Amino acid sequence: MRRKEAIAEVARRTGLPASQVRLVIEELLNVIIDEVARGNPVIFRNFGVFYPKLQRRRVARDINRGKPIVVPARFVPGFRPYPNFKRAVLEGLKEEAERAEKAE
Repeated sequence: MRRKEAIAEVARRTGLPASQVRLVIEELLNVIIDEVARGNPVIFRNFGVFYPKLQRRRVARDINRGKPIVVPARFVPGFRPYPNFKRAVLEGLKEEAERAEKAE
């Protein structure tokens, strides 16, 4: 689902105009980005946590030259879903997984 489709679905479920829903969703995403960029986690109970995640310094390989290069430590956005979110995804996709196993 893309942003436009999500906006349309929320508008349909709530009965609010899509223009208002778009503004709210865009501002919510801006708040999440701003807070995580400041180093603060954003917690949605029963959904998950957006947080800044430290990727440690590592050695990678330059594929063109074949030489090792050092990739410095950096922060990247992370997300940790809450257990009920994981469970909902697992249950929602269980039938699809069973169909895929039968097709093999």
